[in-house]
Amino acid sequence: MNSVFVEYLRRMQIVAGDEALSEGDLPFITISRETGCHSWNIARMVQQQLNRQAKIKWQLVTKEILADASREMHLNPAQVKGIIAGEKRSHLSEILHSIENHTYLSDSVVRKKLAEFIESAALRGHVIIVGRAGAIITARIPKGLHVRIVAPLDWRINSIMTQQNIGRKEAQQWIIETDEKRRRLLEDFSGRSMNELIFDMVLNNATLGDEEIAGMIAGIIQKR
Repeated sequence: MNSVFVEYLRRMQIVAGDEALSEGDLPFITISRETGCHSWNIARMVQQQLNRQAKIKWQLVTKEILADASREMHLNPAQVKGIIAGEKRSHLSEILHSIENHTYLSDSVVRKKLAEFIESAALRGHVIIVGRAGAIITARIPKGLHVRIVAPLDWRINSIMTQQNIGRKEAQQWIIETDEKRRRLLEDFSGRSMNELIFDMVLNNATLGDEEIAGMIAGIIQKR
């Protein structure tokens, strides 16, 4: 059975074979979000709306694809998962891992390989990248639409309480910790703090429904 990554590459090859434009001239979308916002639901709605009329089908770059891609690149799945989650390790931990395992790659090398994969996906076009520092990694590619989804803390707490079936205090703590991990992830990939100006659209999930946001994103792409 083909892996998710192999199936993704197969679909991308079909896209590349059907498209006359060169890499970098093709549209793609990145979606960044605050914890608790409905990024994946919105991304799937955008994909569905675009694919109703699109000759070239849009793909989601999912965590399953990244996990499979990591194995193809001979990366440690646990290390990749930790990096994507924004977990921070000390320099001492890095040194100990490198001593214990001669094939060990530093976090910076793994980040570079992941960034290269995400950038390659954007260059192929017709992909939606949710999170994973997508906007920063692909900032130099001209045809991207970079979207940031935000909402007030209280709204996000209620959202997490519903999604995870946990109490308010737990939900708030989850949001604080996850937002911090994502901030670190962005800084690790870019070497600088996130600047809202890298986004073309900043949308409030508390006042705009998922379908409204998806429609706005799809509408802009369809006019390009």
